[in-house]
Amino acid sequence: MRLRRRMISSAARRSSPDEGAGRQPQQRRQRTAAALAAAAVFAVAAALPLAACGDGADGGGAAKSPAAAAPAGVAVAGSGHDPHVPAGYDRLVFDADFAEGATIDWRRWADRMWYGREGDGGDLRVAHEEAPDLWQLSGPVLKLRLRYADGDELRRYVGRSLLSGMLTTDPSLAPSGFATQYGYFEARLKAPRGPGPWPAFWLMPKSNRGRDGGEYAEIDIIEMMTSTPDRYWASIHYDHDKTSNKAISLGFRGDEDFHTYAVSWESDFCIFYVDGRETFRTRTPDDLKQPMYIILTMSQGGWDKQNKIGPQTPLPAEFAVDYVRVWKRAE
Repeated sequence: MRLRRRMISSAARRSSPDEGAGRQPQQRRQRTAAALAAAAVFAVAAALPLAACGDGADGGGAAKSPAAAAPAGVAVAGSGHDPHVPAGYDRLVFDADFAEGATIDWRRWADRMWYGREGDGGDLRVAHEEAPDLWQLSGPVLKLRLRYADGDELRRYVGRSLLSGMLTTDPSLAPSGFATQYGYFEARLKAPRGPGPWPAFWLMPKSNRGRDGGEYAEIDIIEMMTSTPDRYWASIHYDHDKTSNKAISLGFRGDEDFHTYAVSWESDFCIFYVDGRETFRTRTPDDLKQPMYIILTMSQGGWDKQNKIGPQTPLPAEFAVDYVRVWKRAE
């Protein structure tokens, strides 16, 4: 999900490299001129099996101290397990748990993308010092918020009426950020009420480029257009404009309760999960064989033209995050 709008059309769809032709739709991403000038739940089929694969090595930024010694809200632990984690992932290397009393450690998180503050849906990702209410620590969760600007903000951000909060561990922006190559990435999330909001949990390369120097490289663990809260998209993007993805029916509404969304990303496959059940798998292309960092965004719109903010949309909209964790295979 970069600084660009995503458009889906039959002409822009491509099958994934490990499946039959035409079975998996592809997004063709359309970046805005600003992005080009500046330089990416669900449980679904109830019977689908669990799966995992691969090995990996740590990237920059992650300490291996015990969780108890780490900052509140963004703990980096040395070991641990979870019922949803596939077998073999025995080393917890990143644990951001927004428990009661937690704070956001802005040494480990940043509030914008490397290319600027333009949101994917025309929203403005303002600095946390200027609008701290967009990162609301409420009870045991963090809520990333999307709302209209007030009078003073409209004057300050000329032409920008919609403001949003986001988080990223991009080491180029966060002094103690986190990036790693391969692992099991999981977040426990609750989508905002729609229509209109477009929440996402995704990964981008530490280099902010594909391995061939191209601009397309990311793993979208979950994107949801809240006009259809019982469906989400899992995707990879690589080699400038290639995509392998799947629209997944959840069997429940993602805006009614918390669920875990995850990917097992290894050198051979990317395998996506909801609540511990596999929902989609695709081969890992060369562009994604490099360290990547975590991103949580809250925009509006997306490629579903019906996903528009209207009178029935509760604002501020809130994308609730219980935790974000990353496990590695034991070395």
